[in-house]
Amino acid sequence: NMTRGKAHDDAFAQAVTELKPLFMQCQRCGMWTCKDVCFNFEAGVCANCSPKREGEVAAAKSDRQLEQTYCDAEALLKISGEIHQLLQQNTELTQEINRIVAAGKKG
Repeated sequence: NMTRGKAHDDAFAQAVTELKPLFMQCQRCGMWTCKDVCFNFEAGVCANCSPKREGEVAAAKSDRQLEQTYCDAEALLKISGEIHQLLQQNTELTQEINRIVAAGKKG
């Protein structure tokens, strides 16, 4: 329904008036964003147009830690594969030595 009446319009206008101080309009993109989280006062625009420095630094640190974790995991997988190969070779050599020793005891 397009016409809700004067009471609805008045209530809506009052709600806008009460909430407007909690928001800032970005001068770059025109979006209304909350002051507490989404507005970058240092840049004078919303955080979408200019991300907050502290958030970007934290994100970069997190990205670096994640990258390091992947590198560490990749190195561990490689080492694990090498250890598996060495254990397999050790098993084969042990079996060969046991065959030689057993053949020597028979002869």
